[in-house]
Amino acid sequence: MEHVSLRGVDIPALGLDTWPMTGTQCTEAITTALELGYRHVDTAQMYDNEDAIGTAIADSSVDRDDVLFQSEFATVSSRRKSQDDGLFGACCESTRNEVRPPRFERGTSRSTVDCSTSLS
Repeated sequence: MEHVSLRGVDIPALGLDTWPMTGTQCTEAITTALELGYRHVDTAQMYDNEDAIGTAIADSSVDRDDVLFQSEFATVSSRRKSQDDGLFGACCESTRNEVRPPRFERGTSRSTVDCSTSLS
């Protein structure tokens, strides 16, 4: 899979968008995509499919560190970042618990967030 460099981070050039998949359909699609070489998964917390994505990634033979998980949180506003820090932390913790990614891309500012440790 070809990669591109974005702000010094190499990311897969092609990603799989998971809207509007949920449940088994989503898990099967992610499983197939990983088998075909996809390493970039795009979702949003409001899609309500992070648990299905987490299941597919966990059950895959692909090293979790090789999968870029990108999620968007509608509750975070870049204009009110200082007010939203606590809410963003809660959203990130929720996603981390569902998907267990080593890292993912925050949709509002496109900054990489390390989810390997607690964000509270």
